[in-house]
Amino acid sequence: KGEVVLAESPLAFEFTQSAPIEKYLRIEKEERKTIDETWKPVVAKHSLIRNHCNELTLTLREKKYPCQAFRLIFRAYNDGVAFRFYFDKDEMKQNDLHIRYEKTTYHFPGDYQAWMANVRDYSTDNEEEYFPCLLSSITEKKLIAKPLVVKMHDSLYVALAESDVLDYPVSFVSPAEKTSGGILLHTKLAPLPGQNEYGIKASRTLPFATPWRVIMAGSRPGDLVESEIIMNLATPSQIKETSWIKPGICTWDNWWCCGVKMDTETNKKFIQLAADMGYPYQLIDWKWYGDFDCPEADITTPAPSLDLQEVLRFAREKGVRCWLWLHYNDAIRQYEKAFPLYEQWGIAGVKIDFWRRQDQEMMRNYEKIAKKAAEHHLMLNFHSPCMNFGIERTYPNVMTREGVLGNEYYNWSTRITPEHNTTIPFTRMLMGPLDITPGGMLNRTPETFRNQHPTLVMNTRAAELAKFVVFFSPITTLADHPDHYINQAGVDFMKAVPADADEMKVLAGAIGEYIVMAKRKGEKWFLGALNNSDEREVEISCSFLPAGTFSLQMWADGPEANKDATRLSQSTIKITAKDRIKIHMARAGGWAAIATRK
Repeated sequence: KGEVVLAESPLAFEFTQSAPIEKYLRIEKEERKTIDETWKPVVAKHSLIRNHCNELTLTLREKKYPCQAFRLIFRAYNDGVAFRFYFDKDEMKQNDLHIRYEKTTYHFPGDYQAWMANVRDYSTDNEEEYFPCLLSSITEKKLIAKPLVVKMHDSLYVALAESDVLDYPVSFVSPAEKTSGGILLHTKLAPLPGQNEYGIKASRTLPFATPWRVIMAGSRPGDLVESEIIMNLATPSQIKETSWIKPGICTWDNWWCCGVKMDTETNKKFIQLAADMGYPYQLIDWKWYGDFDCPEADITTPAPSLDLQEVLRFAREKGVRCWLWLHYNDAIRQYEKAFPLYEQWGIAGVKIDFWRRQDQEMMRNYEKIAKKAAEHHLMLNFHSPCMNFGIERTYPNVMTREGVLGNEYYNWSTRITPEHNTTIPFTRMLMGPLDITPGGMLNRTPETFRNQHPTLVMNTRAAELAKFVVFFSPITTLADHPDHYINQAGVDFMKAVPADADEMKVLAGAIGEYIVMAKRKGEKWFLGALNNSDEREVEISCSFLPAGTFSLQMWADGPEANKDATRLSQSTIKITAKDRIKIHMARAGGWAAIATRK
């Protein structure tokens, strides 16, 4: 559209055992092509994804000795641009590269408002708020995770992201440098274990390509949410047969009490809940193998308090499959032995927790575990991980991950505010699925919320229902205790809503204020809206619907929801694609609906 999104932005690499690549370069070769293909993901926001872009590959060679050459590959999409470096051993005249710095920069032509998560150090679990602030506020002491979302003006939103981070460290943004033309953002890579900021970040045998550096763009924040650019840039699936990979909602024994009573009867109760709700999975969380994160921990032997085989027998009887929780330090030591055993037991998947590293070695371990899990038909859910980077395409058994300030924080903090819940769909969720664990039934207003057990949630019942639509997670973990769902309003919606989607659309929204989402599964549309702390009314168009008449069943904030957050109002109307709907949401409120063709 003729607007400058990024001004001239220097790119360079500095190595430990060879000369840097940064200047005195000439274009030796230029290649152009158009890519236009449609592919079917195993699990994603859309059942079919079009990969349509123009690609430019430049071969650049140094004008001076040692006259090394490399390739810079650009792709231009309607929803953003991306670039990566490709190093070949003949062109670089060496077999290996040891990278000290990747000096990729992003030169914005102004000091714009942005939403960013300061993770502070490389051992982050990526559980932070995305606060709005100016780009110039990124100081040397801050470490900003991707995505970094920038509002350039009311009709241009940009996000810095990355894709295809395989055998390479995660990249961060820091610091901001003021220039005569705007703000220059620098790249930092997570160093290898035992290395500091000045040491080696990555060692690779040539040839190899760096991850894609991605600049997403849209005329509204919802365009960024709908984009599939990160998936399009990721390496295609490495798993040939994927029929065993099945999304679904999973009950969970941990959240409601911020702990686990790890015994046979408790797990049976949650399995019964899954069966009653029509859900396919139950997650058996920490302590199932006793002490963890210690030399004597054994992820192949259940704790004495748990008759795991009886639990699994009961689950089979109820048509439910179980997931198992693992601490990363225990998993990396024993996964090759444990995964074949889990397959024999009939385990559906494993949730691996406490990764808390972003370096190249750790990124290799993500891939090793994903490969081995796929060999034994195990799905994966990563907690305290790095951010998503398109691995859900490369290894589609990686169903979801945490890396988000989610519902568990209701246990001990007041950080999960309505403003936070209306920010992360437009920020953190750009990178991929997020395991935010919805379904808390002890709803409270911001004024009456407190930390306690059983755990409360700081939003209305309607808002909690909406989270099942707004937050995309092909394995959705249901938070609360079985007793809290008995005869409760809104449970009928939870039974009906799917974890995955064939299509997702953002119908309306503003970052940190509100969002209205729609996801289609088959011929049904599921809608969800979340609101911040300001009571509001939003009008949406039904033009996303195909031709015909639909019955719209709605779960809305009740008239007293500003005082009693559990109050829910249910109604049904007829609609067509020509209609418009007014949605009224309480403070910290929401709205959910199902559109079914009549």
